[in-house]
Amino acid sequence: MAFSFKRMRRRTSHNHGPRRISPPVIVAICLAAAVLITVIVGNILKMTLDEELYRKLTEGDSTTGETQAPSPDGYGVSVQAPVYAFGDDIADLAGYTAISVPLNRADGSLNYTSPVALWQGRICASEITLSQGLDATYGFVRHISGVYRVQAFAQAQGEGSLWRACAMEEGALLDEFFRAGGTEVVLTDLPFATRSESELVDYVKAIRGAVGEDAPIGVALPMEAVSGKNGGALLEKLLTVCDFYVVDLRGFEMTDPAVDDLGLSVQAMELLQQTAYYRSQYHARLLISQSQEALRYAIEYRMISDYQITAEES
Repeated sequence: MAFSFKRMRRRTSHNHGPRRISPPVIVAICLAAAVLITVIVGNILKMTLDEELYRKLTEGDSTTGETQAPSPDGYGVSVQAPVYAFGDDIADLAGYTAISVPLNRADGSLNYTSPVALWQGRICASEITLSQGLDATYGFVRHISGVYRVQAFAQAQGEGSLWRACAMEEGALLDEFFRAGGTEVVLTDLPFATRSESELVDYVKAIRGAVGEDAPIGVALPMEAVSGKNGGALLEKLLTVCDFYVVDLRGFEMTDPAVDDLGLSVQAMELLQQTAYYRSQYHARLLISQSQEALRYAIEYRMISDYQITAEES
């Protein structure tokens, strides 16, 4: 029997398994799925959450955080600032992000020296230059609040509008402080009892004109200045030319030794309760002096987040 072997032609198969999807198509499918899921979840949230919560979740809440609080004009910065004198060891205040720096003393002398101070013939109680004092704080704190005791009206000695010229010189000093690295200035000791409302407002305007619109200025007034007749109007007008209000508590003496069950001064706790309206209505900061330890303990116990301490001379 004869066998013939024919050469068999191998068929070429074009079927190599399941068809592959190109990468661009995969990306497009994933994007479409993500958009669909986002729309579905968004609709669910909108139906289940109230309008305000939905807005905060989707747009963000700009008022969150311990150092941000809405204020009448939007400044909204809270500090917990211990006193720091130029020349002190800044390392002793480790852990704080803000400091309160007394710029001058009760007699008007400055706690530093600077080109502007020397040009104006100011009395300088320290040989430390302004730049040296501020440079020593860099890398330790982010917020430097300068406490300035207003001298213009006292220097004028009742001579008509001479205080306006004095205010211009003080504005130059404070402008120098900002340019050297200061963050904000708190003006204290405005003579609200002897000067008119318009004069006080004009003084702050003069300082504002010297330092510029972007330099934060706070005005410190004791509660009696704003709680009496026309006090509210004075505060409202000052807030049109400054950035924040500070309740000045330095004049209060803790004469009552009574303490509560936690060892806190009853008098200090009552005083803080009296400031509640201003802290709530105007987002006011509190200003106390170094010697008011009972008041500081009460502030810390109440977890008041916006306060600063200054030296006795200020």
